[in-house]
Amino acid sequence: MIECALGDHKGKAPLYCKSPGSGENSLVRRCGLEQTVEVSVMTLDEVVRKTGVLEPFFVKIDVQGYEHSVLRGARETIAGMCTLISEFWPWGLKTAGASPNEYLELLNAHGYRAFELDGRRVSQKKIERLCEFGQDDPFVVTDLLFRKCT
Repeated sequence: MIECALGDHKGKAPLYCKSPGSGENSLVRRCGLEQTVEVSVMTLDEVVRKTGVLEPFFVKIDVQGYEHSVLRGARETIAGMCTLISEFWPWGLKTAGASPNEYLELLNAHGYRAFELDGRRVSQKKIERLCEFGQDDPFVVTDLLFRKCT
């Protein structure tokens, strides 16, 4: 087991917590998350290399808006064959310093397309509406499945 947070670079970072053991933790400081613990940060690419795991990969990411940072540290991993399930939280991405469109463009550049968890393709119109409504509303959130499409 590798105990670390995932991000776009190796190092140390404060993990903001509501209270010890609450499960509400984030590498992004938000209202209500005041206590901190210093944690080690690695990229997903480093973790994959260190463990020797081979593709295809199944990756689930739910890191309270920090998903874009995790994926920036996973470029080698997502260049391979992966299936991803990721929280898509426009407000959370924005407060973590990324736009929802940047996040989707990174996945799109690697050949990934968004699907509902039941396998139906997510329309561009739905993505646009999620981004629009979720920009300022912290309660607009969903999980999406990303698969490579050739």
